[in-house]
Amino acid sequence: MKPVAADGQPAQGLAMAPTPPPGIQPVDDSHHAQERHAAVSAIRAQALAQLQTATGAGFGRLLALFLKNLPGRLETLTNAWQADDLATLQQTAHQLKGIVAAYGAEELARRCAVLEHSLLQGNGTADMPAMLAAIHTESDRVRQALQHFLTG
Repeated sequence: MKPVAADGQPAQGLAMAPTPPPGIQPVDDSHHAQERHAAVSAIRAQALAQLQTATGAGFGRLLALFLKNLPGRLETLTNAWQADDLATLQQTAHQLKGIVAAYGAEELARRCAVLEHSLLQGNGTADMPAMLAAIHTESDRVRQALQHFLTG
């Protein structure tokens, strides 16, 4: 079945929403709107606009590259923790903090700073799994917000 536009003609470039399997209720669109708003609020628009102004025509490529590389940076954090490589964990948290701050992801930058500070202070690592989980969760919000910004 092809998507149909409001005028009844076949729609061009529109993807159909998947039909839920039997026994699964359709998703409430208002919930998705709330999720989109929450995702977009994961970034500070002014910082993103400043970066866009500073980079000009290359902004889209820069943003796409950031989105492409973010999962690898998060994987580096996780792998460093699992390998008990606290130096790499601290260094990666520091780098990620600076990078995400440039994109206006203030909460993610704050979470990375807390992780970095904890490691620099030699605090125990008991809270590390929760800190890493929070970074991963916030990075998902940031990724969604930036993808939304990139695709409009």
